[in-house]
Amino acid sequence: MKTLSFDVHAEYEGYEDKDKTWKQRLTGYRFTHRLKLEFSVESEKLGSVLSALVSCKGEPNFAIEYTISNPEAAKIAGLLGTGLGGHFE
Repeated sequence: MKTLSFDVHAEYEGYEDKDKTWKQRLTGYRFTHRLKLEFSVESEKLGSVLSALVSCKGEPNFAIEYTISNPEAAKIAGLLGTGLGGHFE
């Protein structure tokens, strides 16, 4: 797991004061913690991670991205028509 960024921002709301002027008051803080979690294809591990995210109280936003660990080997296997599980001579 790797932190990609961590940001904290103050949040404000507008309100009309007693003298009919508009002002802002601090309502809290919002933080964003961007993480990267990388592991080999394991459906059990992925299921555990997704389960933890879904049950999180913090309402996380997340995305899943699949990549190939060795793009050059995949390219060669595709060009030779052997697929990644095949062998070539």
